[in-house]
Formats: sequence, structure tokens, C-alpha cells
Amino acid sequence: ELVVHLVRRVVAVDRRLAAEKGGLHIIAAEKKERYPLTLPSGRNVRLFGIIDRLDSLDRGVERVVDYKSGRVDKDNCDKVADLFDPSKGPNRPPIAFQLYFYALLMSRKYPKAGVRYDPCIYSLRSIFTEEPKSYSLDEVALADFEERLKALIDTIFDPSLCFEPNPEGDLSPEQSVCKYCHFKRLCNKE
Repeated sequence: ELVVHLVRRVVAVDRRLAAEKGGLHIIAAEKKERYPLTLPSGRNVRLFGIIDRLDSLDRGVERVVDYKSGRVDKDNCDKVADLFDPSKGPNRPPIAFQLYFYALLMSRKYPKAGVRYDPCIYSLRSIFTEEPKSYSLDEVALADFEERLKALIDTIFDPSLCFEPNPEGDLSPEQSVCKYCHFKRLCNKE
């Protein structure tokens, strides 16, 4: 019953947006994509993502929509540097990182003259009280994100750099990300 209630609300939001913008065109759903990336070291990697929905409300803009069922903090999508700043720790905006990646993937893999790919979050927890949040990304922000992403992945693959685990001890709220890490045994977090 809850799922039906959420779906009806999403459809109602989409109908209203379509009426305001003169139409809503759904281009794809559950779009599986691979993105080849050549790193500064020359290594080639292939990244993978599943885009929940790709749609268009405005001429020249395609929204890269991600549905979130969990808590959605108000990510600051305006500062690419914050997404890669290790001093921010768990305060880095993880949803923004994912959405920047999807927008980068679409803009590089399917470049269209005069079309911008904007990330959009549909928070199912707040769909009854808040509008879906879209972010406008320009080419400068996407290029900055791409260069930082390449550098980060290069660092991960660098065999001369040592793995540095989080401090030992119990999981604190700041280390809650450890809960989902496949390598938590290395840090004695299990």
C-alpha cells in the first residue's frame, strides 16, 4: 500500500511538472551504462552505473533522475572540490557525487549539441512535502569533476601509496560509512 501511495505521488508530481513545462518526455528508465575512462597514468578503467530515469522537461535539458528511498541530506552540488576533499570525511555529499558521475557519463557518452544533462533527486521520503531537486551543471563543473575523478582513481590504483585505515575502535557516527564497506575487516571494523 505504501508503494502504491508513493508511485501515485511521483506521478502527480510529474503531471504537475509536465503541465508547467509543456510536457514531460521519459527517455529511458533503469539505463545501464559503462563509461570508459583513461587516467593520467595511462591506465584505462571502465565505470558502471544504472540511471534510474532519464527525462526531458525543457528544451536543451535532459534530467538524470535518481530516486532515493533513504534520508537525503541537502547536498551542496555547487562545489566540485567538496566531493573530493578528504578532510570533509563523511560530510562529503555522496548523492551529489553519484549524480555528477551520471551527468558526466551521459554528457561524454551521448554528447548532443545544445543539450545539458542535469542531475535530479526524487526523495521518496519527502516527496509529499518537497519538490524533486534539480541541479544545473555547466561544462566547467563537469570537466573539473572528470579531472578530479581521474586523479582519485589513479591514486587508488597507485601501488606506491599505502592503504590507511580509519582509526581503530568502535564505529562512531562519523564512521558510519564503514558499515557498508567491503574492506572493513582491514580496519578492524567488524
